[in-house]
Amino acid sequence: MLQRTRRTPVRYLSHHLLLCLVSLLLWWSSPGWAQTPALRIAILPCNDVVKTFERFKPLTDYIESKTGFAVQAVFPKDEEELIRIFRKHGADFLFHSPYEFSRIEDSIDPRSLLKALGPDGKDHEIGYIVVRKDSGLKTFQDLHGKKVIFGMECSAGRWRAAREVFAENGIDIEKDLDSFTDGGCCKDISFNIFLKAADAGLVCQHYFDEQKELGAAHVEALAVIGKTRPSPTRIFAAHKDTPGAITDRVMQALTAIDLRDIEYHSLTKTTEIGGFVNAAADEYR
Repeated sequence: MLQRTRRTPVRYLSHHLLLCLVSLLLWWSSPGWAQTPALRIAILPCNDVVKTFERFKPLTDYIESKTGFAVQAVFPKDEEELIRIFRKHGADFLFHSPYEFSRIEDSIDPRSLLKALGPDGKDHEIGYIVVRKDSGLKTFQDLHGKKVIFGMECSAGRWRAAREVFAENGIDIEKDLDSFTDGGCCKDISFNIFLKAADAGLVCQHYFDEQKELGAAHVEALAVIGKTRPSPTRIFAAHKDTPGAITDRVMQALTAIDLRDIEYHSLTKTTEIGGFVNAAADEYR
């Protein structure tokens, strides 16, 4: 005897499929499934990409932890490439010296403009020209025919401003110096002078003053014979096409950094960033 096959009503199947689809949509939209947007921050490397990555990794890690977004640092080979990448929105954010501000201003979301503070809490930096105390070098004129280290291109205080102060004191670095080199952090430069690998060099004021206060032997052996004019610190800004909600969350995280809070001390020690405050475009025009 043939058994009848029980048919499932069409309405029941439709209802069941709808429930399955809803369940899948809820699963796909859950935190475990959704992919976190990856934010790209363009940073000009300070001669050594690895050292630059290590220096700013605490900053990108901090942004990730506070916003929930994955963050990727982009290191262009030079300033021209950095500007080109940012203008084409190849990066969502830029962290760079404001000297070329006029070339990127039309690509920036103006309300996102922040300026970094130094570890001393200041929004500018000064470069010291230092020599060994026993070198006999006392003035800029004594540096004719000497070896000088200018520091990293990404440091406004020790690179651009340093060249300006040499020119103001009548020294053509191409003609009047024995040689000059770019690159190296404050620690590297000060040790090179201490060990007589160079005659003079430029270091950040905050580094020199901090090490002197700590009684560091290599800094105690050095003397300051000049300094640059105050130069603005780096700016942090979003591209104008970066979604506003993302920009707001990143800005909120950065402006929350507070030197008075012990939570941020390790970040400041590695990155030499003491926080971020709002800035206006007029400051850099």
